[in-house]
Amino acid sequence: MGRVTLFEVTFGIVFMLGMFRSNSANATDTGSGLAIAGEQLDGESLIRMGQKMNSTLLKLLGQSFVNFERKINEKICKIDPCDQWSPWSNCSAKVKNEFGFRSRSRVCWLEQQNACNRTGKQTVENENNFCEGEKCPPSYTSYNSANTCLKLVGVSLNHSAAENFCTQDGGHLFNTDTEEKWNASVTILLSNKVTTAWIDGTRTSVSAKWVFLNGKDPVANGVTSKWDSGEPSNGATELCRAIVKPSGTYYWYDRGCSSTYSFICEV
Repeated sequence: MGRVTLFEVTFGIVFMLGMFRSNSANATDTGSGLAIAGEQLDGESLIRMGQKMNSTLLKLLGQSFVNFERKINEKICKIDPCDQWSPWSNCSAKVKNEFGFRSRSRVCWLEQQNACNRTGKQTVENENNFCEGEKCPPSYTSYNSANTCLKLVGVSLNHSAAENFCTQDGGHLFNTDTEEKWNASVTILLSNKVTTAWIDGTRTSVSAKWVFLNGKDPVANGVTSKWDSGEPSNGATELCRAIVKPSGTYYWYDRGCSSTYSFICEV
């Protein structure tokens, strides 16, 4: 039998639909099992239907679909003679802002006589890529909107000691250099009823620029100024930045670096 073209298959389907439509008015269910769910309709089911209805055309269409599916599968197997990739392994990085690796593998067959015959000589392909940890360390809280992990430390330390504490804890003093991070700082302070806390930000004199050990200058990075009215007050020793709630709202304040407050660490 010669090759069946897509046109011939399409014509046959249209023709059969016309036959079924014209006979539907007089058709009755005789329990012959001819009903087939749409999601189960394939070449094999058309062949079975053709056999029950003694329809050469249905059997022809069914066999055409079977052949077509086999050829497509063979082409796919030749293009990619491998199994599906395994799921990615867990990332070697365990916490947020820490980077590591993950891997996956699959089996591929070589020198196959039949394209889809998964037997014979084989090899294992491996793929690796970078990944980032998804969890916060113990005692830190995730703030997904700011993509950060924070911890409010209730011990009162001066600014330098607070930075050292955060560094030894694997992080640094929190820099509110995005609106999302500012909102996160307000949330953690409010929830713990803390009115003053150190954050990242120092300067060498009241006329010098603010320097940040991590991240960017908040205002230069697009954060709306959070300075309270009259702040920074630029006292001679007020060279470190804090978040303060003088009444009902939190603001940036400049404070003497030797003063002791709670502080926010970020990892």
